[in-house]
Amino acid sequence: MVRRNTEAFAEKLVIFLLFSASINLGTDALAFGKKHNTPAPIANPVKPELTYTPKLHGEGPWAEIIPVEEGDARVTPKFSALGNMYEIGNLIWSGVPEELRDWKGSIAFCKTLGRGSRLPTREEYEALGRAMGYPNEYDDDLLPDMSGNMFWSSSPYGKGSAWYFSGASVNNYVRDSYNSVRCVRAANF
Repeated sequence: MVRRNTEAFAEKLVIFLLFSASINLGTDALAFGKKHNTPAPIANPVKPELTYTPKLHGEGPWAEIIPVEEGDARVTPKFSALGNMYEIGNLIWSGVPEELRDWKGSIAFCKTLGRGSRLPTREEYEALGRAMGYPNEYDDDLLPDMSGNMFWSSSPYGKGSAWYFSGASVNNYVRDSYNSVRCVRAANF
């Protein structure tokens, strides 16, 4: 009983220390995030198979925005034909087709681009907003076609709505409405 209590206490202490460390990561965590897309995982000394990866909290860009050239072997010709592609973190973001689509049509459209192309999640749009300078230095001119558009995410909200991205914020809207589409695929396959 004493050993089990000691292990439980040690585990809670490690979790507390890891949480405390995540709050005080400061600029080193942001610098790591810019290069690697996320902060460094922290090993759990009690259970080495478990790690804790703190979420980034801070201002300004946290991931580099890298243009992807047309004909890049990581994307299909259909994906490339949408124009202006960018690698941000571990994803390649497509250009924006002219045609607006409802939520289901947006999901289906991205799948037609091949090689695992899909509609981004709400969390991926939140990461895109941070890469573009959210909260204090957001610049929607960093990626063409961002300004004034609402982009569907693949993340549903309730029974009849879904999350969308517009102007650095993520909100929900009725799935039957027509919005812009930006697709993603993994940068490393």
